[in-house]
Amino acid sequence: MKPYFTRIKFLLANYLLALLLLSLARIIFYAINKANFTGISAADFIVVLFYGLRFDVITVTIVNALFIFLIIFPVSFFKYKKFRTLLAVVFVSTNLVALALNMVDMAYFPYTLRRSTAETFSFFFQKNDAGTLLPLFIKDFWYLFVFFFVLLFVCMSLYKRIEKKFLQAYTQEDNSKKSLSLKSISFLLLAGLSILSIRGGFQLIPIGIIDAGNFVKPPYIPLVLNTPFCIIKSGELYTLDEKKYMSEQEANALVNPVKKYIYADADFKNLNVVVVIVESLSKEYTKLGKRKSYTPFLDSLMDNSLVYTNAFSNGKRSIEGIPAIVASIPSFQSDYISTVYSNDKIMSLASVLKTKGYTSSFFHGGTNGTMNFNGFCATAGYDKYFGRNEYNNEKDYDGNWGIWDEPFLQRMAKELDEQAQPFLSTVFTLSSHHPFIMPEECKNKFPEGKLPINKCISYADYSLKQFFTMAKKSKWFANTLFVFTADHTGNSEDAVYGNSYGNYQIPLFFYLPDNSLKGYDTIVAQQLDIMPTALDILKYNQPFFAFGNNLNDNSQIKNRFAINYYNNVYQYFSNQEMLQFNGEKLLGLYNYRTDSTLTLNVVNERQASDKKVKAFIQQYNNSVIHNQLNTK
Repeated sequence: MKPYFTRIKFLLANYLLALLLLSLARIIFYAINKANFTGISAADFIVVLFYGLRFDVITVTIVNALFIFLIIFPVSFFKYKKFRTLLAVVFVSTNLVALALNMVDMAYFPYTLRRSTAETFSFFFQKNDAGTLLPLFIKDFWYLFVFFFVLLFVCMSLYKRIEKKFLQAYTQEDNSKKSLSLKSISFLLLAGLSILSIRGGFQLIPIGIIDAGNFVKPPYIPLVLNTPFCIIKSGELYTLDEKKYMSEQEANALVNPVKKYIYADADFKNLNVVVVIVESLSKEYTKLGKRKSYTPFLDSLMDNSLVYTNAFSNGKRSIEGIPAIVASIPSFQSDYISTVYSNDKIMSLASVLKTKGYTSSFFHGGTNGTMNFNGFCATAGYDKYFGRNEYNNEKDYDGNWGIWDEPFLQRMAKELDEQAQPFLSTVFTLSSHHPFIMPEECKNKFPEGKLPINKCISYADYSLKQFFTMAKKSKWFANTLFVFTADHTGNSEDAVYGNSYGNYQIPLFFYLPDNSLKGYDTIVAQQLDIMPTALDILKYNQPFFAFGNNLNDNSQIKNRFAINYYNNVYQYFSNQEMLQFNGEKLLGLYNYRTDSTLTLNVVNERQASDKKVKAFIQQYNNSVIHNQLNTK
């Protein structure tokens, strides 16, 4: 049995090496993204490293499952050099894949503020996105390759030392019946220990992504997790669990997604509706952010618009923002478009207004198929999708994502001239996206800011100004309701806009060319409110399904809210406070009006009700599961 125990020591030493590599990756992750973890103390970081080991143990056991099996298998093949070479290849390759996933996330994290999951990589590899973006990734984040090769050197060097120490003098094992029996018992015990490691302990349910909130403060959840763990576990999040926090009647009283406005048929306004979604347009970049503004045109338009100054996005990715804006559907554990429920019968602005004779179109200059927007638009009831393929002029291709904003918006204006009225049209811009480049003729046209995105936001703003200049000459312009918002926020170096409150603050305003919609509303609002509010402005009087509120209903001001899902924690915003809930218990309570940097968590100091957030989760999960995102 002595040689067998030598094998176990060899396994243990390499297991510790794999844990060391993940801990080093976590330290590098923090160093690169330090600006997104403001306020973390040395003590906090030690806690992160300590509890991070629990998630790393699960990852290391899963990633090294084959390596572990080959070592603990009762029959020995260690006398063969080819077998030892196989072991080395298996260990190094599998662990380097895990490290590579962490490295990719170090670059991607500032845009999502959470660890990537399976669906993140699935839409990245759709169509030609991966082939197009990989060279950009290598160019912009070359230093990550340096870190990767340093870790590769550490991995290979230490593995060779461990191999030399334990296997150099390895001798033939005793394969007698007694020895095989003892080794078989040891094999079963070690296999059981591995299964326990994968579960994360003796608790009833295996540890998942959501459990990170039980060990560290919500802002530090991405640090305590690792990317391979999130990718492995995210497969569990593609289906939702039915919730029963309260009775159906009580949930409906708190959150009722079925809405109907009391208007006569004759009251309906046949206004065209144009929804403008600007890529990564943070509130911070506009005059609403009370910092330097990079949107002079949008700022001027706000002076003659109904503006919601305390508006939130419902997600941190485009694939989450689009359903929230056009169909009032949020995304929680997984973006709605990527779930098994994405073919549910839903009600959107397009499908609802179609009953009033509207035609509809969705414009996005990206490569057709990116994030499956075209597929979602078909499900949502849009008549026409206009993307890079339909634009059909590669001289305006930016080389990365799609067609430059200025020429694409000009083309959209021409297309709308040909579209039958009344119409609904949605446009999603793209030029204010990493790698933050602009057309050659515009490179010195806009002011540089602290962040690379700033000048690209100015370019998007300029492109919209050119679009408006052209649209004003059109016959449809005067009879059109415009809605302006963002898909999500962009990067920030500001303590207020860089936390889990400020990082969801976006512009949201409604504009009518006759200036009949004006004012600044400071009550909480969100992307989910766009659909119900637009339908109220049109005086639509049929039942429809939407998770958001009608922002024009003054009788419901006290009930207005915003909700999003940040690092596996639900964040529920009332007019004053932000409540953080992990599905089981309250984790945080902040008065974001007076504590915009979220330094004072008062959840343990005073009573707070979680009934509204529970009601929303219950209504959302159960409606999605049972295909009831409609009024039928």
